[in-house]
Amino acid sequence: MKNKFIVAQRTFTYNVEEIVNSIRDLNNDPTLEVSDEDVWDLVSEWVYEDMRSPMSRHDLAWVDEDGNNLD
Repeated sequence: MKNKFIVAQRTFTYNVEEIVNSIRDLNNDPTLEVSDEDVWDLVSEWVYEDMRSPMSRHDLAWVDEDGNNLD
């Protein structure tokens, strides 16, 4: 094997616009000014929850030390 490292990554993607709209919906205020910190706080909670969820093979990306896909 020519690679020095094999990296298994678990990635979650969060849509900021959807998060802002969700925060506004939760507060029943479509004009609410949502800060970056508000979004970051909510995403941080979700990340900890998502990372604790059981893994499936579709959750993982296998890459080498240069970020090249190994699938």
